[in-house]
Amino acid sequence: MTSDRHRARRLTIAASLVISAAALIPVAAVAAPSSKGQDPNVAPATVARGTTAALAISITNTSTSGNITAQGIRVTIPAGLDTSDILLPIVKPAAGVLTDPATTLTAASPYIEILNANVARNTTYTFTINARIPCNEPATAYSWVTDVRQSNDYSGSGNELPAKDVPVTTVAAGGCSLVFTAQPKNATSGAIITNTAFSTSGSAVKVAVKSGGASPQTVTWFSGSVRVVTDPGTALGGTSSPNNAAAVTQPLVNGEATFSDLTIAAAGTYTLVASTTGAAGSTSSAFRIGYGTTTKCTAGDTQSCSTGTIPGPTTGTSGAITVNDSDGLTADLSAEFFLGSIDCSSTGYVEFGDNLFFDVTNVTAGATSGLTKTVTLTKPIPTGRPSTIGVDEWRYQLCFQSKVSFEALPTFGDAQANFDNLLQALSNGDYTDPAEEVSTGFVLASPADLSNPAYREYRGLLPKCSLVANAVPCLTSVTFNSGGTVTFVATVPIGDPMGR
Repeated sequence: MTSDRHRARRLTIAASLVISAAALIPVAAVAAPSSKGQDPNVAPATVARGTTAALAISITNTSTSGNITAQGIRVTIPAGLDTSDILLPIVKPAAGVLTDPATTLTAASPYIEILNANVARNTTYTFTINARIPCNEPATAYSWVTDVRQSNDYSGSGNELPAKDVPVTTVAAGGCSLVFTAQPKNATSGAIITNTAFSTSGSAVKVAVKSGGASPQTVTWFSGSVRVVTDPGTALGGTSSPNNAAAVTQPLVNGEATFSDLTIAAAGTYTLVASTTGAAGSTSSAFRIGYGTTTKCTAGDTQSCSTGTIPGPTTGTSGAITVNDSDGLTADLSAEFFLGSIDCSSTGYVEFGDNLFFDVTNVTAGATSGLTKTVTLTKPIPTGRPSTIGVDEWRYQLCFQSKVSFEALPTFGDAQANFDNLLQALSNGDYTDPAEEVSTGFVLASPADLSNPAYREYRGLLPKCSLVANAVPCLTSVTFNSGGTVTFVATVPIGDPMGR
């Protein structure tokens, strides 16, 4: 009995050992993890198209045992980057020997190779590749594949350090686009369009290719040409279009195309639309082909700051602007006739003839504060309108629009009720009301102005200067001329820019 119990216990022990042995078999079958490895990385993770990016390639030796060093490092150039996009030299630390890129970049699969890098365990080796990121590459990410070896031997296998992440990527973001770097400005019919209104001596119209990203840069290495057309479409003159064709094309030089002799014959308001292959197009700011001039005023040159007389589009129309600056201002003085509508009909008057726009810009010497301009405007008297000298001058007034409120003749609703000459003679009193605020028909605003809900314009008939103690803006005189024209002379603040 006793020996049988001992035998049973031994059998039990034997059985339990068999069961335990069976449970251990799957664990013993799992392969031991590799003790060799590398963790590649590339920074920055995102680059903008059209930029030259400094890409830091880092290899960290993550081997876990033994004295395993990384000697050979290869990084394959991603698809989407041409070898011409890789700019030399490759920037690396003192350790390691760079294999001649003239050899490695011409391989069937171009790569950068560094030998004898001697990257010890838990240390990182970083080198930098400067790469031009193409504007027109459809790829949204560049995949960098690394091949790291314990030795410099790439002919065999078994000495690789497996990569933790295969591959690492750089995301390409933001497309390239055209930008007008010198905008077209107003010009007369057939005259060269520059970035200074009514001046053929201004800078040429220019269009550049700009990179993507938050801080666009000119893509100086972008090759090709830029084509411009007008909107609405009309014939363009220019070097590449001597016969006034539909478009003018100019080559890109250092990423920028120059249009030095664009002309348009037909009067109107236009934009230029630019396009090129491989970058988004662009539309210029609006400009007009019409009647005007820009004068460069120079302080101390003993010359008055004046536009001289400029003709308007309607026969018998002319205008002239003079800045009353005592020869102390260096700036651009411009004047232009155009068809923007200002309407003082609520006063009982009906507008006639062309509008005159005027402005002072680009002040580089002197101060404009307190300065005034003298505006002279001549128009043909409409057929059938009274023009008896010494009797009918009061019937002709100057409709004025400004960004600043001003005093104006009161509103009666009927021209016959406006006896400003009579009241002036009787009382020499104040005969004015505030100008009306414009709710629609803004003519002085830029698109940026109109996006501001606080933007205002004011409109009204100018009072005679004698009624407002010469407080500007005011009407100095109205004179009938032989040949059926009437001339208005007004004094306005230097910043007030329109009348009719």
